[in-house]
Amino acid sequence: ALPISELAAITANMKKLDPDHTTGLHFALQPYRERVTGAVRPVFLALTAALGLVLLIACANVANLQLSRCLARHQELAVRVALGAPRWKLMRELIVEGSALSSIGAIAGLGLAIGIVRGIGMLPEDMLPRANEIHLRWAMMAALAALATLATLLSTLIPALFAMNAEPQAVLRGAGRGVSQRAGRSRMAGLLVMGEVAIAAVLLVACSLLFRTLYNLEHKYLGFDVENVVTFSATPPTSTGYLNTSDKNAAAHSEIATHVYLPILEELRKLPGVSEAALTSSVPFDGVDMNTSFALNGRVNPTREEQQSNHAQIRVMSGDYMRALRTPLMRGRAISDDDTQRRPYVAVVNQAFARQYFRGIDPIGQPIGLGGRDTGLEKLYTVVGVVADAAQKSTSKPAVPELILSYGQIPEKSFFYPLLVSAA
Repeated sequence: ALPISELAAITANMKKLDPDHTTGLHFALQPYRERVTGAVRPVFLALTAALGLVLLIACANVANLQLSRCLARHQELAVRVALGAPRWKLMRELIVEGSALSSIGAIAGLGLAIGIVRGIGMLPEDMLPRANEIHLRWAMMAALAALATLATLLSTLIPALFAMNAEPQAVLRGAGRGVSQRAGRSRMAGLLVMGEVAIAAVLLVACSLLFRTLYNLEHKYLGFDVENVVTFSATPPTSTGYLNTSDKNAAAHSEIATHVYLPILEELRKLPGVSEAALTSSVPFDGVDMNTSFALNGRVNPTREEQQSNHAQIRVMSGDYMRALRTPLMRGRAISDDDTQRRPYVAVVNQAFARQYFRGIDPIGQPIGLGGRDTGLEKLYTVVGVVADAAQKSTSKPAVPELILSYGQIPEKSFFYPLLVSAA
């Protein structure tokens, strides 16, 4: 593994060798496990906590039953103690009996788990992500044994201690202390029931909050319509891809948009039942995250300060995309199929972009520069519309500034063409 100090030294050396193109450059290390499971780890922890509370309720129920069973055998235990049986041997016997019950429950749970895993293996392929990796491991067996031991201690030890603390003479005489034993039994049972009710109340509140969250997510407006919308990817084998962005490769596949994507789009629009069809470099929640710096105030090339401060997600699209997803247009107009390289270069921004970079200024008509000769975009793009904020990568995170261009106005030899058009 690369140490953080060594990574920092590499970054500093790169900035020293090429200060003009490494402004704001930084690297971050992230463990692979956190990268893979980091997003779902809190959910699994919450589910584990809920299962732990359910286990405590079950243990309290069994402890209450064990308490009644031990007290029912009070006289038997008292006689055995009076005859000289060691208390610790009687305690061991009670714990062994409880262990037998816990073992039966653990074996039943293991059988149920084996059945569920086999059922998952019978599901259609790709229905459940990474389903082939779901199987029982020795670590799970050890965890099951530990839980069975814990359940035994929680459900057996306390009732056994309570039953064995009684004096055999008082129990056999059936006098005085018998009333106190019954009172103690009532108090202990009451405490166990109180614990169960308290834990059940916590679970009920948690379930209510979870239901409310799911309801809000189900009815939350995402900035686009999710009904009757179908998305798919169409990447020809000749596309240059995200990792091959040289001018030579971009020129070799310069007409991929008009010769591949546009015919597909025209055929889709002719299909029965299709009201709108459009192409785009990325759709919501697809994981594609393309960012760019830009210049304002009529400059084509962003300054060093703007490269550090002016950042927005960038994507291209064809006409009808906003109508297909029912994304509200707040001002101006949306991208049109008529926005080609023969027409003035236009751009559409979202509300987050307008709030952050055009505060107190009318966004319509404002020019935006995207690198000039460094990127092959030597013309200014003029803002012609503002669309509503829409969910991009998460429903819980606020929208970030977004810059939207027409796929027909990305020069074929530009830096952005293989990233946004030929790799779309």
